[in-house]
Amino acid sequence: MIRISETSRLGRMLLASGAAVVALTLAVQLYLVLDVVAGLGKSPVFAVMVFLSFFTILTNIWFLASLLSSVLRPDRQNWLARPRVKAALVVSLAHVGWIYALVFRGHFWNPTGVQWVVDGVLHYATPLMMLAYWVWFVPKGHLRWRDVLIWALYPLTYFVLSQGISGVTGYYPYPFLDAGKLGTASIVAIGFGLGAGFCALGVALVAADRRLRRTPYRLLR
Repeated sequence: MIRISETSRLGRMLLASGAAVVALTLAVQLYLVLDVVAGLGKSPVFAVMVFLSFFTILTNIWFLASLLSSVLRPDRQNWLARPRVKAALVVSLAHVGWIYALVFRGHFWNPTGVQWVVDGVLHYATPLMMLAYWVWFVPKGHLRWRDVLIWALYPLTYFVLSQGISGVTGYYPYPFLDAGKLGTASIVAIGFGLGAGFCALGVALVAADRRLRRTPYRLLR
């Protein structure tokens, strides 16, 4: 197995390239949201609120921050650099991918053109990029089974805050979480299902971490 040092030329080049892709994609997505919202006669402030209301966007911003931290301060051990935090990001982006593929796309959303490309990057490419990041860059053997429950606080917090804000504004970023149409009981059941899926991904990652920690590797510096 190969591990790549974040301070190596190869590591910095890969991380900087990934950060550039994510930053550009997020910028294009923001522009698309601004354009759509302007066509509805809404303000740019509302457009930014819509942009930041999506779990996908928030998680990809977290991914971008993690990449930039690794590129700009690879030797600094801040909280973004901790293996457990990076593992939480792996699970969160994988969560984004499976929900989009199995629940959202085709049933509620069929993007075309530039939006199709942007969606592909934010929902499919970045989860794979983060998984590769974890495999090649992140030291193994630091994860514990209880970490899964700690990681689950992120989507749980998003779910609770999103439902609270949406209940006030009447805007729901995801149709399958629209309590106004589906009812509270259905939303709670859906929330439990999504949470179970997230935890299953977390358990799988911890199991992979425990297996890989026993695998010899060669560090590329």
